[in-house]
Amino acid sequence: MVKRKDRNGRVLPQGVTQRADGRYLYREQINGKSIYLYAKTLNEMKERISKHKLDAAKGVDVDLKKLTLNEWYFQYLEIYKKNNIKEMSYRNMINYYTWYVKNFGMLGSLCLEDITHAKVVSHFQELAQKKKLAHKTLASLASMLFNCFQQAVYDQAITYNPAGDIMKFVKGQPPETRDSLTKEEVSRLVNFLKKDEEYHIYLPAIVTGLGTGLRCGELLGLTWDNVDFKRHVIRVDHTISYKNKGNGHEFFITTPKTKAANREIPMTSEVEEMLKEQKKYQKELRIRDDICIDGWKHFVFTTKLGNPFTHEGFRTSLKRLIKKANAEEREQAKEEGREPVLIPDHTPHWWRHTFCTRLVEANVDYVTLKNLLGHTKVETSIDIYTHISEQLKKTSKETLEGIIKIL
Repeated sequence: MVKRKDRNGRVLPQGVTQRADGRYLYREQINGKSIYLYAKTLNEMKERISKHKLDAAKGVDVDLKKLTLNEWYFQYLEIYKKNNIKEMSYRNMINYYTWYVKNFGMLGSLCLEDITHAKVVSHFQELAQKKKLAHKTLASLASMLFNCFQQAVYDQAITYNPAGDIMKFVKGQPPETRDSLTKEEVSRLVNFLKKDEEYHIYLPAIVTGLGTGLRCGELLGLTWDNVDFKRHVIRVDHTISYKNKGNGHEFFITTPKTKAANREIPMTSEVEEMLKEQKKYQKELRIRDDICIDGWKHFVFTTKLGNPFTHEGFRTSLKRLIKKANAEEREQAKEEGREPVLIPDHTPHWWRHTFCTRLVEANVDYVTLKNLLGHTKVETSIDIYTHISEQLKKTSKETLEGIIKIL
């Protein structure tokens, strides 16, 4: 039997031919499926054939391992994650991967079989250097990829997980300082809203955010059914978010961020006054309250059409009103010959930090702080599952009255 040779006269392994462009091609049939391997050199081809036969012996799925990481990741999400996690978590997994893998570097375009531990580490080191990501963000992404690769191991697409212990070799940015508004800045913001006709409608939402420490999704998703004026408490049992559909937004409701986020927050007299003003405002303008989102109606903070605010829309309005307030303050300060008291450009999440800061300044105990904010834990607090008793709720309301002064 005549053995095939390449252009240099070397005998080719069984199943290997040399193409017109000089590359080597290996063909094989496995269970009726055609397998093709390509290599630039004969030695490389021999190595690939050996690895291929070893993988086949171990039961590795030769079709799956040919998928790129981008292809596998979204297949992994669809099969293993979509119906098993909260929709917001699912969207975050898509966004994180798209931002930091699919649209950054070459890792996502590599086939699963070609991804090594060194390549994953290199990708993360480049993310840390060029994107200046926080260490916590990188660690979260590393955990996502580890789970994704581990499923590929379980599905016999690869033989080992290349994303193990990668954070030992990566150092991200230290966590940013959590910003909050000073008492003077809060006073400046509220006083502007009280007198400004254009932006006065945002006063109840902002005071409620500052006076309760609600997360943005909890604040914008608040319904009147969650506001108990008789007991003077706000019950938190859901959060609102939305998908950008290109031609609009699609809202959806999910359970709070954690189990501990299901909570009751005492209403101070200032918050209660603002909520009653908001209810009166909606009634006078006959704003719709029957818009239903996943079974939830009667939203507290809405547009004039009755739709809840999007996070993006609310932040945009906040940015504009701060700009207007600071422009007026600069002009007034110039006339009075003093330094202006400017409101920092900030997001609604600052109100939560501000609420927390006022409580810490007043030496509120950590267990109460943890429960008011809906944290699973708060730094030095070790009692994660402590529930607020009725007496503690009453004490918290009395305590808040003396601490959280906004109006």
